[in-house]
Amino acid sequence: MFYSASAIDKVIKKGIKFDGIFATNDWRAYGALAALKNNHIQVPQQIKIIGFDDIFISSMSIPSLSTIHQDTEKLAYTACHLLLQLIKKDDSSEIQKKYVLPIKVVRRESTQ
Repeated sequence: MFYSASAIDKVIKKGIKFDGIFATNDWRAYGALAALKNNHIQVPQQIKIIGFDDIFISSMSIPSLSTIHQDTEKLAYTACHLLLQLIKKDDSSEIQKKYVLPIKVVRRESTQ
């Protein structure tokens, strides 16, 4: 069982009311979806779910999971570029260390 599935099970069993889940990645969102289904809770009618990553599982699950898409290729390039700068320079104070990369919301069935 996914870690997030057991966490959702505990929340449901405690009777805590909620109407949405924002998971830190799509696998956790999928685990939450599985737990909700096992507890006969309808997604998105009763609870909405959104993940983060936009990996294959988000479009393949039923219902499909809404997610936040990040450009992993640009993320990897930026990280490698920064690492190379840090390796080459003696004075790291001159190197840009904060980057904001664009993301986008991918709306699918789990939030409709």
